[in-house]
Parts: sequence; structure tokens; C-alpha cells
Amino acid sequence: MSRYHACGSLERMLEASQHWKEVALLSDGAVFAKEQLWTLPYFQDLEECVIKQPDEGKGSFVDKLEKQLEATKPEVKQLAAEMLWVMYLCPDNMNVSTKQDQIRRAWEWSGEFFPEKSDWLAEDVLGGAGDTGQGLSHRWYDFKFFIHIMIDFKRLAKSELIELLSDGWKFGKWLEQIPECDRRQFRNMIVFLLFPDDFEHIFAGEARRNIVQKITGKTVTQVERLSALEIDREFFDIRRKKEKEHNTKDLDFFAPPLSKLWEDPKLKNGPEPDQGKQQPKADTINQIFYGPPGTGKTYNTVNYAVAIIEGKPLDELEKEDRKDIKRRFDKLKENGQIAMVIFHQNFTYEDFIEGIRPVLTDENQNIEYELSEGIFREIADRADQNRTGQPDDPKYVLIIDEINRGNIAKIFGELITLIEPSKRIGGDDEATVALPYSQDSFGVPNNLYIIGTMNTADRSIALLDTALRRRFEFVEMMPEPYHASISTDIEEVNCQELLVAMNDRIRFLLDREHQIGHTYFIDIDDLKSLEATFKNKIIPLLQEYFYDNWEKIDLVLNCNGFIDPQPSIDSNLFKNLDLIDEERKIYELLPDDDDKWKNPKSYQTIYREKGEGDNDGTEQDT
Repeated sequence: MSRYHACGSLERMLEASQHWKEVALLSDGAVFAKEQLWTLPYFQDLEECVIKQPDEGKGSFVDKLEKQLEATKPEVKQLAAEMLWVMYLCPDNMNVSTKQDQIRRAWEWSGEFFPEKSDWLAEDVLGGAGDTGQGLSHRWYDFKFFIHIMIDFKRLAKSELIELLSDGWKFGKWLEQIPECDRRQFRNMIVFLLFPDDFEHIFAGEARRNIVQKITGKTVTQVERLSALEIDREFFDIRRKKEKEHNTKDLDFFAPPLSKLWEDPKLKNGPEPDQGKQQPKADTINQIFYGPPGTGKTYNTVNYAVAIIEGKPLDELEKEDRKDIKRRFDKLKENGQIAMVIFHQNFTYEDFIEGIRPVLTDENQNIEYELSEGIFREIADRADQNRTGQPDDPKYVLIIDEINRGNIAKIFGELITLIEPSKRIGGDDEATVALPYSQDSFGVPNNLYIIGTMNTADRSIALLDTALRRRFEFVEMMPEPYHASISTDIEEVNCQELLVAMNDRIRFLLDREHQIGHTYFIDIDDLKSLEATFKNKIIPLLQEYFYDNWEKIDLVLNCNGFIDPQPSIDSNLFKNLDLIDEERKIYELLPDDDDKWKNPKSYQTIYREKGEGDNDGTEQDT
């Protein structure tokens, strides 16, 4: 389903869009008011003062809009505010606070305060669904296009409205008669908002054409000739094919496996190691590495941190000796340019920012209380002290491992807003706060980079989508089964194919977020270490994934013999067997000294189909 988003839930945003559809499009009501605002006469008023009297002078889009609406009715101004709300639902490259401020400001042009109790202005509604590229700089054109849509739409009979809003493809076809339809990003937003099961949350025209061209193999010229609706059809066909192929609707074109089809054409011929890594960019000041356990998230923070501070491309740095990179990383930590912290359930604001702590003052064990600075304030102060505002300012990196394990709202407190790029010291909307304990004025400098890691198999990740998604760029790190450091021949056991087979079954039985990372198999060079990995790491991990459902664990292992089903019931165990399911199987893990752990065929069975090779897994040599 197109409503799936790999970086966070879109549920509340889509609830809001359906509410808008019901109250404003199918009726003439309003999102934030009881009055009727979405009426044809009010849109015609907007056409007169906005489209027919364009303001080409200096100032922002909102400043110009305020001047254009000065002489209009209060209801028309409130309608303009609600139109901005619709336009701001999709973009995720615009701060939520900026969206909220502009919507409130436009509403209050009417002379009335904005209704603060409305749930439709919340962060989880306005968080966005995709990047609009440079689209935000063309808001007047999208606003004009929106007005044209609504004037034509509101002229339709009620039966025609119902018909259009019940079929996305009919609505998309109807949109084509609006001037500039194929050139406006808002066209791509509105079809997604109204019909998220048919249209993708990919809004920038260039990105849409690029993805379709890469996946379908069409030439650039062929794709350029496609209409916006035809591009949507291409996406729809690709999605349905891949949903069937991967047996899931939870697919996102910006996350594997779909992203691998267009980010690097070489991946069409089979997976290769280390593909799809993102490069640390100068403007990526907050980022989170997320993925299943064992995909190298913490390992990669070392490379990213050193690359950021030294100003090197990641791919160039990774060609260097790892030991030398780690040595430089440790030196940078020692010098105070890198700090690292691990979040956990008991980690607090006082640990992270500042707080009052008890200290022993003398040999008599007397206690006094003193102000103590946390790790975030310490590195932020160091970064600020060395900031001159020049491009060559020294960079600082704070690594937060297991960021989803802590209570973000309590740990960051009011500073969750200050880490946004525009709110940092040196940013366009530089902001500071008075800290509650010291009362010092504090801001986050723009030369402090934050890198977090997040385990997608951890159930606590669901709590972070709203709080962090808009303030961090998410870098997905998935298993790389064909990694060069994973052996293909340990006494004829191919560990790469073994990992592929297990993850294919986990995706089917559970989901893609609970796969097994490639680092579990890196540098395993003999059967003894492979045996130890399964006993001490893989089996316990599967127990956690499947809540000790041994039947499913056995399926992941392709019934290779490590799990021993015992179907018989001991008649002496129960006096009355009438209520006992005699066909119920009891599963036991093989004893540590069982020879099957040491048999290569036990591991081959995991990735071989029955009948392939010398043995089908039911009769194994001892």
C-alpha cells in the first residue's frame, strides 16, 4: 500500500486528509471552524484578489498573500489558512513549527484567534510524507493551481463529486483538464492525500521521472513524454508486481528492496556488498542509522564521525585501514570533538543537559548539591566556543547509540526544537532558551552534528516516529548478505546463501525489520565458530523475535534438525487426556553436544531445497 512509509507512520496525516475530504470537498464545511468555508463564491473571491492581482514585489509568499487578502471577507482569509494547511500536509522538508505558525498567522488575518483545541494542527498530522525538493519555493503557483482546482470542482453536481472522490484514477483524469496540471507538485500531493492506496508519496517531478526511468528501463525521452497520470500508472504497476513478489504491502520506494531498483542499476543483476550507503553531507546535521540487529549501525558511526570532522567523502575514507580510522576516532574522542552516549530507560534530562547532583564533600561523608553538566551540554559548549561562523570551523559529533531506548521527550526537553538546523546558533531562525537549573541562555551551535542509531527490531521504535522523524534524516542500514567478509565455503557451507534464506523466511513470517544482520557472520572462518554463532547468537535472537514460538523458529531453519519436535504425549503425565490435544508437538532445542551442530549438512539444509545436494536434512551423518 502506498500509505506505508519506512521512516514513520502516516496514519494521522491521512486521517486528517480524509476528514478534509468529508467536511470540505464532499460538503462546503471547514476543517477548523463550524462555518462553511469551502464554497464556490469564496474561491471566486480568492481568484479575484490572488490570481488576478498578483504581487510581484519583494517579500515572502505569506507576506504577499496577507497584502492580497487585506480587503477580503474574514471567511476568505480563513479559507486561505485552511488551504495552506492542506498544502503543508505532505512536505517533510519544512519545519512543523513553521507550518503551524504560518497557518495560525493566516487564520488570524480574519481578526479571530486560531482555534487552539484542534487536533489537526498537531505534529503527527503536519510531519509530512515526502520531500518536495524546490517545490516550497513555488508556493504561489501551487496556491493558484489549488484555487483553479477548487473552482472547477465546486461547480460540479453532488453526484459528480461523489463519483470523482470514490475513484482515484477518475479523479486523476479529471485533474488533467486543469491548466498546468502536469507541472505542479501539488497535483502529486492532492492525489496521494485523497487516494493513498493508489498514488505514491513521491512529489518532486524530477524524482518521479528518475525512479520510473531507472526501474522500467525506458529512455529519458520516453519518460519525459509521460503525463503525470501515466507516471502514476507506472508506479502502481511496479508496486503491485513487487508486493506480490515480496509478499507484503509494506514497501517504500525510498527503502530497500524497492530503492535498490533505482538507486544503483547494478543491483538489478544481484546484490553486491556495501551498496546503498548514504554519504555524510555538510547539511545533514542530524541523522539516525536504523535497521535490524547486526547491520553495522554502531560500527558505521565511527566512519561517519571521522568523515564529517575530516571533511572527507565516506567512500574515500572507507578505503583506508580500519585500525587507522579507529585510532583517529579515539584521538578525536580524547580531544573532545567526539562524544558518545548510550540511551536507556533510566537516562534523564539531568544526565543529558544539566541537573543538580549530590556530592560527598569531606571524609565525614557530608553531602552537598552542585550543578552538573550533561554530555550534550558539554560538547555543545565546546563546539560553540570554537565556532567563528566560517566554513572551516571545527566540527563536533555527538553519537547517541540506541536512541530509541530513551524517553526522548524527557531527555531532550525543550531542546528538541533547538537541534533543528534553522534554530541552531548561526541558523536562519537562531533560537536559545534559559535552562531550568542554571538559568543560562543556551543554544545548539551549527557545527555540532548528531548521529543516532536505532534498532528496528526493538518495539520501542514506534514511540520515536513522531518525535524524531522531522528533525533527523534517517539512513537505513539493512543486511548485506553478500558482504565480502562473509564466507561462501566453510566445509562447503555457503554462509551468504544461508543468511539470504533465513531472512527471506523471516520477512514472510514476521517482517523485514526483524531480519538477521550480516555482521553476525562476518569473519566466521571455520565450522566451530559457525556452530558457536548459531548456539549463542542466532538461536537466542530468533527466540526473541518469535517469542519462543519454536515451530516458527524451526521453519526459519528449514527444519534442519536443530529443533527436535516430540509429538508423543506421555500418558502417565495426565490422569485425564480428554482435554489434551494429542497432536500437539513439543519442541526441544538439541543438546549442545549433539553431533548435528557439527555437521555441515545441518547448515546446508537451511538454504537448500529438499532433494538438492546429498541430503534432504532428515537423514544426517553422525
